[in-house]
Amino acid sequence: MTTGLYSKFRHPIYLFRGIAFLGLFIAWGKLIPLVCFLLIYPLQILRARKEEKVLEQAFGEDYRRYRAGTWF
Repeated sequence: MTTGLYSKFRHPIYLFRGIAFLGLFIAWGKLIPLVCFLLIYPLQILRARKEEKVLEQAFGEDYRRYRAGTWF
């Protein structure tokens, strides 16, 4: 899919989940959401990279062009 959020972000769910944890940290003023962010977000990046490898194998050059035009 290359429309909507996917036209700018390859992994909007991972991106916005991280933003949500940071928002909770700011809103609540507690460290728990920040700790969750710091523990979970690196794992989400690894997961996204694994997904990208699978997609590149499945779609080849089309996926590489799509990836070049998006941020995360």
